[in-house]
Amino acid sequence: MLEVVQQPDGRYAVRDIGGRSLDDVLAVFDTQREADEWMLSRTLTDEGADTGLGIMKPGAGERIT
Repeated sequence: MLEVVQQPDGRYAVRDIGGRSLDDVLAVFDTQREADEWMLSRTLTDEGADTGLGIMKPGAGERIT
């Protein structure tokens, strides 16, 4: 799970709070809006790429009859 947190220097970091360590910083931005947009994009990309279930989706190369 990702979260946006403000750092002591006023910048915003996107952290992976489900990662291996408590301080898994994935990216740092000057504004909260930039951080939120990056986090949303990353989340949507990750969810679209891997459902974790191993299910083939129609249009992914298989033929539906």
